[in-house]
Amino acid sequence: MAQKKAMSKQAKNKKYSLKKLVEGINSRNIHKEIKTGKPVGKEVLYNSDYYD
Repeated sequence: MAQKKAMSKQAKNKKYSLKKLVEGINSRNIHKEIKTGKPVGKEVLYNSDYYD
């Protein structure tokens, strides 16, 4: 029986830009907002109503 060799290939380091990633968003791959409740620790949450 012939032996199979495991082959590995180094993954290419891809560079992504925010612009290209956002261009890929569409109605089929976007998700709804996820409600996580009130803060329970010292985390800081961005409130767009406060900064607008």
